[in-house]
Amino acid sequence: MVKRGLSDKASKMAKFTGERAMIDAKVYNQPIIYVENGKLVKEYPSGYKEITDRASNE
Repeated sequence: MVKRGLSDKASKMAKFTGERAMIDAKVYNQPIIYVENGKLVKEYPSGYKEITDRASNE
């Protein structure tokens, strides 16, 4: 049987990296960009969210 997915250590590192990126974005007053329900979301440190019509690979 082949185990799929990240190991515990890799999973923790990925979580830490994401948390650090969020902290840095706030420090430098930059938006955090992510996909939610197929839409691209820019979330600014002020809490303002800018949502596009859709996320694409164009």
